[in-house]
Amino acid sequence: MEMNSGFETTLSSLAMLKVKVSSGGDYLDYLRPFVNRVLSKWDESPITDSAVARGIADHCGLVIPDRTVQLVLRRLVRGGALEGTRVYI
Repeated sequence: MEMNSGFETTLSSLAMLKVKVSSGGDYLDYLRPFVNRVLSKWDESPITDSAVARGIADHCGLVIPDRTVQLVLRRLVRGGALEGTRVYI
């Protein structure tokens, strides 16, 4: 069976998530690099949870619910890593 790279990326990401959660980690912190990757290429304003979720699906092959992305964006704003005036959730 031949696998495409998107499937392999998704499978690897899910395996890493399982290890993180099994070891007592927080799955929202696991998703932060995916959100940051999309935001690093962001050229439009405002930032919305649904647009970031679409970006993660397009670039990483992971389908993440908008609400979950919203929680990660809120953490980034609270932590000062993202300016809250640009985020509309």
